[in-house]
Amino acid sequence: MTDIIWCAPGRHDEPELLVEAGARGFTVIRRCLDVAELLAVAGIDRHAGLVIDVSAPRLSADTLAHVASNERCVVAYLADSADALTRAESISRLAPGTVLDIRYAKSPRSVIDLIQEALHGSAERPGAEGLDTVVSGASPIDDEGGDTSIGVDVERGKLVVVWGPHGAPGRSTVALGLAESCAASGYRTCLVDADTISPSLALLIGMTEDVSGLLVAARYAEQGVLDARSLGAACRTLSESLWVLSGIGSADRWSQARPSALDLIWSECTRHFDRVIVDVGGLLRTEEVDDPFNGLGLRRDCATVSALQVCDSVVAVTRPDVVGLARLVEDLPDVLALTSHSRVDVVVNQVPRKSRGLESNVKRLINEVGLDFPVHLLAFDDRVRACLERGSLFSEASSLSRMRRNFGVIDKHVGVQLSA
Repeated sequence: MTDIIWCAPGRHDEPELLVEAGARGFTVIRRCLDVAELLAVAGIDRHAGLVIDVSAPRLSADTLAHVASNERCVVAYLADSADALTRAESISRLAPGTVLDIRYAKSPRSVIDLIQEALHGSAERPGAEGLDTVVSGASPIDDEGGDTSIGVDVERGKLVVVWGPHGAPGRSTVALGLAESCAASGYRTCLVDADTISPSLALLIGMTEDVSGLLVAARYAEQGVLDARSLGAACRTLSESLWVLSGIGSADRWSQARPSALDLIWSECTRHFDRVIVDVGGLLRTEEVDDPFNGLGLRRDCATVSALQVCDSVVAVTRPDVVGLARLVEDLPDVLALTSHSRVDVVVNQVPRKSRGLESNVKRLINEVGLDFPVHLLAFDDRVRACLERGSLFSEASSLSRMRRNFGVIDKHVGVQLSA
């Protein structure tokens, strides 16, 4: 591979590097001054390799993901500091490439040596997935620096998605109840509001500040700096064992939660918490739409899709009426198509006290469409509404002890499934 697209604006040694690259037989078909120019050129010439300094302005995993995923394109990331190296490895989780640690490179020639090895070596393995890290000779390796895993795999047995069809079945209420039950059982629990269609979790718990923890975490993820500290800064503490990552308060900001950033958020959450409860919206059955700000294809329900694809268990919430149950049966196959590795529990919410035989009726209805899932009932209780109107947690209301026990039963059943 001799053709390269170069993007290293601001490097003091850039002229010397370009001269050395030309002497080694590389043809720099374009020297880009920003990431927008890089993406435009890479979209035209898909066979050229990319050499990118991770300090380039507005560089993020999301902007590079669709370019780096092209099997014909090889990417080399230049990192000349410990922070830049961490950022490069984080970006490379979603935009695969070779990270070049040039902190100890003594001359432009040695830097080009590393680039040549990375581009030519990767070109010999077309279609190879994953991340290679090329380390310059004198760089120390810290074997005790914590989790050095790469990729966006979510740790299994930790992530529960609370989903339900449209029609206000009470997804957020159930998500909050499950999260409180997990925290009461001693699990470090993170409750995430990933409903980008009609978020309500912040209002239920009395959060009025106009800051979205989910979008803060997404920005950290896009910049390649999402870790335990930055994730903790995005979360808000509700109790000793319960944290919340608040949702998007303004409907017009949904496009800022991009799938690549969300994938990293799920990965980091499961890495640092014992349980992650994600409250999502219903599926919209829509195709990708154009984002007017960036021109990239997005779905309004992309957060729902992203969470379902990596979760371990789904809690499907429905209303007890005919319309709610019909919507549940209609949408469940779409959910199962996205989440083949997870298990499902059905929670019928707001069940009238005098209702009889509802559990068996719901099971029969599910069985009629070829499905067989556990069914749990949550009785309607005006005290729940009063508690939520005050912005209180269920654990703060002594009158809701029965409701907390019901959530404990569901949590225990889901927990047994997760540990199986």
